[in-house]
Amino acid sequence: MPPRLLLLLSLLALVPAMMWAQSSPPPATDWTKRFDQAKEQMQTGKVEESLSLGRETVALAEQQFGAHDPGMTTTARYELAQLYLRCHRFPEAEKCLTEVVAAREQAHGPDDLRVGEALYDLAWFYSNMSSYAKAEPLFLRVLAIDEKQVGRRHPRTALALNSLGVLNENKGNYTAAENYFLEAIAIQKETLGPDTATTATTLNNLATLYWVRGDYQQAEHYFSQALAIRERVKGRGSLATATTVNNLALVYLGMGDYERAETLFWRVLRIREQKLGVNHPLTLTSVNHLGLLYYDLGDYTAAESFLQRAAQSREKVIGADQPDTARSFFHLAYLYDTLGQYGRAEPLHQRALDIRRRILGEPHPETAASYGFLARHYHLSGQLALAAPLYEQALTIQRAALGPYHPDLLKTLENSACLQLELGHRPEATALAREASTVREHLLQNLFLFTSEKQRIDFQRTLRFYNLTATLGDATEIARVVYRTKGVVLDSILEDKLAEARASDNPEIAALLARLQATAHTLEKNPTATEREPLEREIDRLQGQLGEKMGRAQSSRRALQVEPATIAAAIPEHAALIEFVRYQTCGKNLTFQPAYGAVVQRRNQPPRWIELGNAETIDASIQLYQKYVRRRVRDTALRAVLQQLEQRLWQPLESALGSDCQRMILSPDSALNSISFATLLSPDDRFLAERYTFEYVTSARDLLRTSTAIQESDRRLVLFSAPDFGPAKSTGTVSDAIRLSPLPGAQREAALLQSTAKESGLEVESYSGTQATEAKLKAIGSPRILHLATHGLAWATTKPVTANPIPGVTTRAAHSGSTSLLALAGAQATLNAWQRGEFPTPEKDGVITASEVGTLNLHHTWLVVLSACDTGTGPIQAGEGVLGLRRGFLLAGAQNLVMTLWPVDDAYAATFMQAFYRNAFNLHQVQRDQLVTTRKEKGLWQAVRSAGPYILCN
Repeated sequence: MPPRLLLLLSLLALVPAMMWAQSSPPPATDWTKRFDQAKEQMQTGKVEESLSLGRETVALAEQQFGAHDPGMTTTARYELAQLYLRCHRFPEAEKCLTEVVAAREQAHGPDDLRVGEALYDLAWFYSNMSSYAKAEPLFLRVLAIDEKQVGRRHPRTALALNSLGVLNENKGNYTAAENYFLEAIAIQKETLGPDTATTATTLNNLATLYWVRGDYQQAEHYFSQALAIRERVKGRGSLATATTVNNLALVYLGMGDYERAETLFWRVLRIREQKLGVNHPLTLTSVNHLGLLYYDLGDYTAAESFLQRAAQSREKVIGADQPDTARSFFHLAYLYDTLGQYGRAEPLHQRALDIRRRILGEPHPETAASYGFLARHYHLSGQLALAAPLYEQALTIQRAALGPYHPDLLKTLENSACLQLELGHRPEATALAREASTVREHLLQNLFLFTSEKQRIDFQRTLRFYNLTATLGDATEIARVVYRTKGVVLDSILEDKLAEARASDNPEIAALLARLQATAHTLEKNPTATEREPLEREIDRLQGQLGEKMGRAQSSRRALQVEPATIAAAIPEHAALIEFVRYQTCGKNLTFQPAYGAVVQRRNQPPRWIELGNAETIDASIQLYQKYVRRRVRDTALRAVLQQLEQRLWQPLESALGSDCQRMILSPDSALNSISFATLLSPDDRFLAERYTFEYVTSARDLLRTSTAIQESDRRLVLFSAPDFGPAKSTGTVSDAIRLSPLPGAQREAALLQSTAKESGLEVESYSGTQATEAKLKAIGSPRILHLATHGLAWATTKPVTANPIPGVTTRAAHSGSTSLLALAGAQATLNAWQRGEFPTPEKDGVITASEVGTLNLHHTWLVVLSACDTGTGPIQAGEGVLGLRRGFLLAGAQNLVMTLWPVDDAYAATFMQAFYRNAFNLHQVQRDQLVTTRKEKGLWQAVRSAGPYILCN
C-alpha cells in the first residue's frame, strides 16, 4: 500500500473561531444579523453576494467606529476573513487577519491577551496553508503572551502548546510534537477535566502523531479516548467526531483491517458531504482515503475513480501548490505505476516531489516517500540507474525522521533490496533484507499487545515475511525468519491464554475479563449497525487494557526470540523437520511470482533451503488431489496426481534428508495443509508411508513447547459418538449439505472402542444420542483421551460465538473459529435456525466451534481423536496453517491430535479406529498397513480415500 503519511491538515480549523468567540464581546444585534445573512448566502452558493455584504459591513464598521477600532471593526474584519476562507480566497483572508493583529497591537500593546488571540488566528491560517516558517514564530509568541498573562498551567496556554504540537507534527519534528501534546493534555485534564471537547481535540492530535510514527497501539488507544469523548459531547454526527472516526479508520487501514476501515471511511464521508459539501477539503480527504482503501483491496477501478476525484477537486479548490494536492498526485501516480501506466505516473510523481521539497522541506517524511516511490516508478519501468540513488535518499531521510521501525521505512527497504538483488549486489541486498525482517518483527510484536486475533492475521498478511529472504536463498536467514514468524499469531493467542491463567487471581484483570465477556454477549444479540460500532470499540479497548496488563511481564513474544540452533537441538535423532513456505519470489523490475520452498533441518545441523517451484502449478495439482479423494475417479488419474505431487514436493527434498532419516515432522503452508503426505506415490509406485512416518506441527516452535505432565492416575477415555442431531426439518433454502445424517457406523465404532479400551486398562465414559451434548463436552475436564465420532463441518456463515476470554479474540473477529465446527446433540435445529437468520444461545446450541474448543481445559489430555468428516479442514492462512478445529484443540492444551483431511465413511472409520487403539495408538503403522492392504484388495482410490485422510498433529 502507499505510505501512510497522509497528514491531516486543518484538524483544528474550528479552534481559532471558538477561542475568539469565547474571548471577544459579541457585536451588536444588527451586525450579527448582517454576517448571519452573509453566511447563509455563502452556504447557498451566492458567493459574491455574501462577500459583498461582508465587505459592506466592514465599511460600515469603519465608518461608525474607525478603521483601527479594536472592537467592532476588528470583529467585522475577522468575520469577513472567515467568509474569504470559506470560498478559498486566501490572500484576502490573510489581509483581513493581518489587519486584525495590527489593530489589536495598536490598541492594547504587544503582550495583551487579545493580541494573542489575533496572532493565534493568523498562525493557524499560515499553518493550514503549510506556511510553517510564518506560523511557528506566531505560535511561539502566543505561548509567551499566555504564559506571561495567565501562567503555564492554564487552558489558554494548553491550546498554544497543542497548536505547536500540530505544527511540529506537520513539519516532521515528532519528538517536539509529542512533548507539546503531552504537556497540553496534562494541563487540560487538570484545569478542564478529562471529558471535554478541548481535551478530546488534543488527544486526537496526539493519536495522529503516533499513527504517523507507525505506533498503532498508542494511536488506537488515544483515538478511542478522543472518540468516546466527542461522541458524548458533540454527538455521533458532528464534524469533530467524524475527524476522529476518520483517523481511527486510518489505523485500521494500516493494520490491514479493511472491513472496519471501509465502514468508518464511508461514515465519515457521509457526514462531511452532508455538513460541508462535496468539494470541501475535508470531504476530499475522505474521498482520497477511500481510494487508498480500494487500492489495498485490489479494486483498482474504484480506487482510480476516488483518487482522480480527489486530485482534480483539490487542485481546483485549494490549488496545485498545496501538500494535500501533492498527496493526491502521489497516490494517483502510485496507482498508475501498479497498473503499468508509467507515462501517466511520472509527471504526477515529479509534481508531488516538487511541492513537497519546496513546502515541507528536504528532510520531511513525505518528501522521503516521494523519493522512494519515484524510485519504485523507475524500478518498475526498468530504469534501474535512476532508481538506486532515489532509494538511498529515501532511506536516509526515513531512518532519521521516522526511526528504525516504521512501516514506510519497511516498504523502501524491501524495494531497495529487490533492486540491489537485480543489480547483482547480493551483500547489499542481504543487509537490507535483514533490516526489513527486524522491522517486521518489531511491528508484529507491538501489535500483539492490543489487537484481536483477526487484526493480527490481517496485519501479518500485509508484512510479506518470506519474500525477500526466500528469494535471496540464504538458508540460515530464511530458517530464522520462518522459525520465528510461522504460526506466530497462534502462538500469541496461546501466550495470552497462559498469561491470563497466571493472572487469574488478579482482581483488576478478572474485572476486565468479566466486562469483556459481558460486552461480547451483548454484541451476540445482533444489534443495529449504530449500536454495534461502540460495542466493537469497547471490546477493542478492553482487549487493549488486558494486553497491556498481561504483556508488561513479557518484553517480547517468545516466538520472535527463537534461533535456528535452538530448533536444531530439539529435533529427534533420525528425524527431519520440514518447514514448507509459500512466498513471492522477487524478479526483474519488481515483478513477483508465487513459489513454494522448504527449510530442511536435521538435528544439530545447518538448515538447507530447497526451492520447490511455481506455487500456482503446485496448487493446481493440490486442487485435483482434493477433488479426486472426495469423489470416485479412475486409479490411473489419481496415481498421476499422487506421483506428480511427490515429484514436485518430495523428490527435491530427499537429497537433504539422508539415508538414516525416517521420521518426518512436517509444517505445511497454505494449500499444502490439504495434503496427507503419507498418500503420495514415489517413482517405484509405493506410498511414502511405506518409507517414512509423518507427523504435523503448526511451526518448528512446536518442538520447543513444554507439555503438561500427564496424570497417570487419570486413565479415562471420554467418548462422544453418534449424537442425536435432531430432525432435519427445514424451510426455505436449507440445503442437503447441512442436513446431518445419522451415523450408525459411529455407534459401532463406540462399541468396538469400549471393549478395546478396557483391554488397555482405560476407563471409558461414553456419551451418545441425546446425551452427547455440548454442555457435557465442556464439563469433562482433562481426560487422558478424548474421542469424538461425529460430523465435522466447514461452515460459510459466521455464527455468534461465546466470548473467548483470551485477549485478542473477539466475537466479530472469530472468523476462523466459527467456520469450523463439530456437531453434537441438537445441532440440526441450530443449522436450520442459522439458515433463517436466527441464532440460538451459543452455550447450548449443539454446535461447538473451534473458538469454543479453545476454551476447553485439555492441558492434561494426551490424545484427542476426531473420527469425523473434514475435521482437519478450515480456513487456511499462509504462515499460520489451518485455522480450524486443529487450532482450537491446540489452544485448549491437547498434546496430540488425530484428525481427517476429507470425509470418511463412518463404517470404515470404526474399523480404522479399532486398529488404531489395538496397535497402541500407532497411527503410522495402522495407516501404512491399511493403505497397502486396501490397495491390493480394492484399488488405489479406495485405499487413499479410506486410510489416507488421517493425520497426527502434535
